[in-house]
Amino acid sequence: MTQEEMNTRDRIIDTAKCLFAEKGFYGVSVRDITGTAGVNTSMVSYYFGGKEGLYEAIFEMEFMPLLDFLARKDLLAGMDPRERIVFLAEKVVEMHTLHPELAKLLHHEIFTPTRMYSEKIISGITLLAGAFRSSFQEGIEKGQFRSDLETFEMSYALASMVNYQFIFSDLISSIMKNLEVPRIRTENLISILFEGINDPNAT
Repeated sequence: MTQEEMNTRDRIIDTAKCLFAEKGFYGVSVRDITGTAGVNTSMVSYYFGGKEGLYEAIFEMEFMPLLDFLARKDLLAGMDPRERIVFLAEKVVEMHTLHPELAKLLHHEIFTPTRMYSEKIISGITLLAGAFRSSFQEGIEKGQFRSDLETFEMSYALASMVNYQFIFSDLISSIMKNLEVPRIRTENLISILFEGINDPNAT
């Protein structure tokens, strides 16, 4: 692939990513994408095999790296439960920060799901939730966390704390439109969470 072809491909992806984030998969046509990108409509089929292939390529770039990381069980297994939980949460924040359109794409998928929802998103969220739950369970077994913790509830609470600020950023901004929206410091939230779940008898 020549540099010009790579530039054209990247321009299509960047344009489609913004349009899909704004209107969802079903609200965007190939002509919308190519017209905004300034390329021939045939280029979407040429590079991606069609609109669905383009959409999948975007998720491969923005969401799948997290799944690849979660597959690194050797790396995660070498961490202390608390360290692993913080590390995973920071990876989710990093994913949203590097790919700001992803939260809106996920929001559209919740209400108007495509094939990506069942084939990639659900599996990714399941892996992440499993990693959180096993970390909480290990912390309980090692006497670091309170014995009365429910691992599903804790995973749900942590995922909500980490993801809410990104997925509902427009809602937060509209509610606080007359105020400055502060940067939510995830490390502070997690620190407060741990203060509540630490076993007071642990040394």
